[in-house]
Amino acid sequence: MEQLRLLSQCASPAVNVMVRDKRGNSALHWAVRNRHLDVVRLLLRSAPPMVYALNNDIESALHWAARNGDDDLSLKIALLLLQSGANVNAQDSLGLTPLHFAAADGTILRSSLSRIFLIRVLSGLGRMAMLLLRSGADPTFATYEDELAPIHLAAICNRPAALIALAQNVLHRFLPFPDSLILAFLLWQA
Repeated sequence: MEQLRLLSQCASPAVNVMVRDKRGNSALHWAVRNRHLDVVRLLLRSAPPMVYALNNDIESALHWAARNGDDDLSLKIALLLLQSGANVNAQDSLGLTPLHFAAADGTILRSSLSRIFLIRVLSGLGRMAMLLLRSGADPTFATYEDELAPIHLAAICNRPAALIALAQNVLHRFLPFPDSLILAFLLWQA
């Protein structure tokens, strides 16, 4: 608590909280990455435009929040970022959106060749992906090089529940059928 009090004293006009590290990450990126909810709140209150800050890979703090997973604290941070104006459909330098990270359960790594590697296989659509979808995330956005949409990553990662939820979301955009009928069709096809 003492650290937060000291930080709030530093968040004055005389202190530049928008400073970046060598990879372009802001203090907000690092507070999100380390799940420091109180620091995220303080930074957004001190410098509201920070929610739009992008690093050298064109990643927002929401990208980093989506990588953090589905724990309650990560969801609170993502919701705070969204309420502060974070772009739910922001694409990074590879075309990845926060939903790509959530659909793959945050398991996307970058290589020096800018290829996408998935390193962990889990099942079920996480709460982070559902929060992003409810906030208007577009599940059809594809990566620039490989043209992978979040639904592709769910398939690659063997996440059937994620695949169904994402497919259902896409179908809702084009077909005026009730949820139960779309879900029955998807399950019948599986």
